[in-house]
Amino acid sequence: MSPRPAAAKPPESGVRGRMILLLGITLIAVTVAFYVVQRSLNSQVDLLVRERVSENDRVLRRVLELRADGVSVHADDYTRWDDFVAFARKPDPKWGQLYLTENIGTFGVDIAWVLDDRFQLIYTANPGGDEMLAPLPVPLPNLADALGRSPVRHFYVGTRKGVLEVWTSSIQPSSDLKRTVAPAGYYLAGRLWTGDRVAELSTLLGGTASLLKVNAPPAPVDAAETGQISTSLPLEDIGGSPVAVLVHTTNFPVAPRVHAALRVVMYLLMGLSLVLFLGVSLSLTRWVAQPLALITESLRSENPSPLYRLMARHDEFGHLARLVRDFFAQRESLIEARRAAEAAASSKEQFLANISHEIRTPMHGIISYSRFGVEEAETAERAELLDYFREISGCGTSLLTLVDELLDLAKYDAGRMQLDRVQLSLDEAAKGAASELGALLAERGLVLSIEVEPGLAPVMADRMKVRQLFRNLMSNAAKFTPAGGRLTITANKAGDAARVTVSDSGVGIPQEELESVFDRFSQASNSKSNTGGTGLGLPLCREIVVSHGGRIWAERGAQGGTRMIFEIPYGAPEAVASTPPLSDEKPGREAA
Repeated sequence: MSPRPAAAKPPESGVRGRMILLLGITLIAVTVAFYVVQRSLNSQVDLLVRERVSENDRVLRRVLELRADGVSVHADDYTRWDDFVAFARKPDPKWGQLYLTENIGTFGVDIAWVLDDRFQLIYTANPGGDEMLAPLPVPLPNLADALGRSPVRHFYVGTRKGVLEVWTSSIQPSSDLKRTVAPAGYYLAGRLWTGDRVAELSTLLGGTASLLKVNAPPAPVDAAETGQISTSLPLEDIGGSPVAVLVHTTNFPVAPRVHAALRVVMYLLMGLSLVLFLGVSLSLTRWVAQPLALITESLRSENPSPLYRLMARHDEFGHLARLVRDFFAQRESLIEARRAAEAAASSKEQFLANISHEIRTPMHGIISYSRFGVEEAETAERAELLDYFREISGCGTSLLTLVDELLDLAKYDAGRMQLDRVQLSLDEAAKGAASELGALLAERGLVLSIEVEPGLAPVMADRMKVRQLFRNLMSNAAKFTPAGGRLTITANKAGDAARVTVSDSGVGIPQEELESVFDRFSQASNSKSNTGGTGLGLPLCREIVVSHGGRIWAERGAQGGTRMIFEIPYGAPEAVASTPPLSDEKPGREAA
């Protein structure tokens, strides 16, 4: 029997080939997996960079708006000045020199032009005497066409001196708040973008700001690899075409560090995949997938708390987590700083606008009548000079009243107002205030009646402050009551407090304004402009009442008019914090 032939062995090359093929497929799969991970991480970093670019763009625009607010407020405020209306209708070189050429520099304005209602140039304010800035920034036909369609504008012009930023506004009477009547003229204010101003903008923004004269702005550029972020903002002329581009370049150091960390991770994982073939998948899951999920979740939720455990690691992902945490911290700091800056700027602008408006009127009166007196001292009659002195005295008294009210409110705000409490009869306080205002009541032909509940007990209160309270409320009611009207003061006991009501037969105030008129510098919308007032009377009344532990509010009368009501409790505490009235009560109309 012949022997059976031995079975053939499988070729070793086939097994080796399959192993090589398996290893190659595994390496390709790992490489592809690494590539996917790299792209995913890069997308997250790119998301950070895009958010930073968007944030830089918003900050740049907001800073430009804040820098422009000063000139914008100046243009709007000046063009509502009745003296400016008179100047536009009848130009006076002396007035223009005093109030335009010598003053616009304090508002950051380099050049200004005044046109009459027919768009003819009547005055140029050029404090620096720069003849290159003297011509109108836009050809007169184009300017007339644009201002005729919309008189309030903000645009840029390219000049031989550089880029000129221009604000325009129509000149209207102060009573025409909505600019509905035909303008008396037009006012143009210009500010030149000098190298110092561009450098100041760089300091404010951080980074480098530059002004480029190009026909079209370049697209915003961001380089995640280098950390350089560039944001461009076109500066448009009166027709909407760009005349220059403001470019802001800043560094974003987080991006290149993140990219460097990602590259290290990539190399590390590739090396480990060659040495530890069997442990690649587990290592990838532990070292890459989980940290990536945490980073992704943190970025999506905009919350770094999921990364706290990852931050404790001392590898690249721990470093990346700390970088992400630092990014969120920096972004929150920037947001808070921006909000604080916006709030401070808004409060400052509102306060300065209110104060400047109230102070400027008496100050202009004092300056004007003083100048008239000096100019006419040798030729005017004694009676005429006496009238000037009376006007100066009246303006000074108004200014002193405003300052006193501001100081009193400041003391209340700081909690430093001292009260001298005594047993005070409300009947006596009301009659004392009525005696002081007797001339005003008689002049307007008003009838005042005081009705006090018999046996009404006195209150523990500061005599002077309560008398000032009566005086403010009665003066307010008298100013808003037509001639021949009636004022009524009633006092009675209301629970544990004495209640006083000051009623008038005036036009009353809108229901929706019964609370807002207690705000500082606020007055009822239906009050006439000639009634005067600083807008501080009722806020001061509220502080006086609240400091006595009471409350004050306003109501509309059943037969018209307004009722101002306040209560002072018996046995009030010695010191009460200044707080608004209770929410179920209504504050009332502003006093003069």
